[in-house]
Amino acid sequence: MAKYGRTKQFAGEIEMVDTSVWACANQGCKCWIREDYSFAENPLCPICESSMVREVRSLPEIQG
Repeated sequence: MAKYGRTKQFAGEIEMVDTSVWACANQGCKCWIREDYSFAENPLCPICESSMVREVRSLPEIQG
């Protein structure tokens, strides 16, 4: 039987860092985006078009 998904484990633990994000203000929407990847000063949610608020989340560090 074929296996799907990742079969190898990560070599080490993933480093989590505090990251600024924009999160949708609409309680029914779970959309968020890293602040570094947003091009607008005050972005609108790409899913429901509500306003977004700044938050800090612990996320895996992205190299690059």
